[in-house]
Amino acid sequence: KRRSKSTKLNADSSRSHCIFTINLTLTFQADGTRRFGSLRVVDLAGSERVRASGSINDDVLLLEARRINSSLSALGNVLSALLRRDSHVP
Repeated sequence: KRRSKSTKLNADSSRSHCIFTINLTLTFQADGTRRFGSLRVVDLAGSERVRASGSINDDVLLLEARRINSSLSALGNVLSALLRRDSHVP
């Protein structure tokens, strides 16, 4: 079960990221050949503006907001490195 918490901006704010992977295998009856595929669905916790969300007044929410924002920043660094085809991806 995903964690959520009420903030001033959202009554049910997601506090976690979630990744679903669906693996598919298609077998053709005519000749038995197979095709494989994957579908990934990613739901990221939203970034937090701590003053607007009221997190600044709640130590637990503030820490969660910092961690959420940090993880989104790290993900942005990874995606940027992949798009640039860097030899090192953080």
